[in-house]
Amino acid sequence: MNNTLRNKLKNDTTKAVIFDIDGTLTEAKWGAVDAVAMPWDKCTPSHYEHRNDNTWNITPIPVMQEFVKSINKPKYVLSGTHDSIEDRLKNKMLNTSYPSIKEENRYFTRTVEDKIEILKCIAKDKCKSDKDCIIYVDDCLPDIFTIKKAFVDVGCADAILCYHVSSFYV
Repeated sequence: MNNTLRNKLKNDTTKAVIFDIDGTLTEAKWGAVDAVAMPWDKCTPSHYEHRNDNTWNITPIPVMQEFVKSINKPKYVLSGTHDSIEDRLKNKMLNTSYPSIKEENRYFTRTVEDKIEILKCIAKDKCKSDKDCIIYVDDCLPDIFTIKKAFVDVGCADAILCYHVSSFYV
């Protein structure tokens, strides 16, 4: 793992770590046909109408499982989903593969704007001084840039550090 990231996570000013799921904690695929995750605007009910506990297939990433288990700070999941079916199935996977992330710290959203609002709430709750921050890890650069810009725009740039998941592998 990147030493800068490792050191930042050990730092007392880091108050929480928030992870996306698809492509970050798991492989970026889903569904009965083991297809690569589809863009939001291309996904229709026919693409996932047969999803259930027996066909859902997302594989956790072992190095991330070990890393998440080792974190001694509050851990969260903030993941985009299409519907309540996907919410339930992702929660089931988290219970099995990432049990150290408490259920009350798991958020499923439909838009990046919802992600931003949840991250602002976590930062407000956890960051008690100007030196405190939260860390957000995602595989989607457009989301990372949008989230960071939203914090910059309200004068809270230092309250969040955003990392692409590839930072864990360099």
